[in-house]
Amino acid sequence: MGKGLYVTIVNNSSDDITTGMSGVNCLYNGDKLEGLEIARGEESLKYYLEGDGSDSCAFQETTFTISFTSDDHTIGTAGFTENGHEWSKNDASPNIQSVLTPGNQYQLVITITNQKTNSEE
Repeated sequence: MGKGLYVTIVNNSSDDITTGMSGVNCLYNGDKLEGLEIARGEESLKYYLEGDGSDSCAFQETTFTISFTSDDHTIGTAGFTENGHEWSKNDASPNIQSVLTPGNQYQLVITITNQKTNSEE
């Protein structure tokens, strides 16, 4: 088994958002973050994910990218990796802030803001 990760999403944007998952590799419970609907100004429940460090995943990294969309546009994305029982942040859109806190089980808080991405300027 890999390292556990508790994920909370905070929607500080002016839009209601829906989550999506892509680039999922060797991850338990990744479907828990797919299709969440989070109203503006609200916070999701805390969801538990875990890297799969067994069988065919024993020597592979755990990866996933979470995307955030509104009714008519993509708000942004953020990617994460677990390797050697350590979670790390990958690329993220400028309006997606994430705080990853190590511990017995990692804590991840992802905050969506109204900051415009380069493609919107």
